[in-house]
Amino acid sequence: MITIAAAFILAFAAMAMFAIFPVGSRTTFSDTVADDTEPDADIQPLNKPSFPSVEGRNIDGRQFVLPEQFEGLYNVALITYDIDQRVDAAAWIASLRTMENAYPDIHAYELPLVGVMPWLTRERRESRLSSDTTDPHIRANTISIYIDPHAFNGVLHIDDCAQIIIILVDRFGNVLWRERGPCTAAKIEDLENTIVNLLTNVRIYPEN
Repeated sequence: MITIAAAFILAFAAMAMFAIFPVGSRTTFSDTVADDTEPDADIQPLNKPSFPSVEGRNIDGRQFVLPEQFEGLYNVALITYDIDQRVDAAAWIASLRTMENAYPDIHAYELPLVGVMPWLTRERRESRLSSDTTDPHIRANTISIYIDPHAFNGVLHIDDCAQIIIILVDRFGNVLWRERGPCTAAKIEDLENTIVNLLTNVRIYPEN
């Protein structure tokens, strides 16, 4: 049987608990953190688009998985949606060839975003493209991607397919610079300045 003294002790303990944790209140982890706590300055929000993982094939028939098999430390990708946009792509490629020679860590690609099509139609397209393209450099670095353009664009936050898209990505697929439309001296200068800045402040990435 509980003695009067023991009952008094239990009642006192209960009153103390209610004083510390009043009814209707809940103590959470966030309640224990000071209001003026600042986030770690080294942690940046992941709010920039990244190049999606896709498969493609160049004109010589080599299979690629991108961005994993981009060959440069930094890579310029010319994304085209229509055969008429290859005129703009050719102008970009001519300027980028000079940039590749000046900066060995830079690699440029043309990525025709063809869309999903039957196997036979795809093979005919590849055969025609192979016949029309004789430059070994262009053959090696033109990689056709057979994927829904709208799904691809959605990942990269691209609004439409009306113009060629030019992006600079690192070998992990992080998008570092973007432009669209015909090649101009101002766009090339802006791209080169970005590349020079990146190469000047280059970090050593850990191997996967």
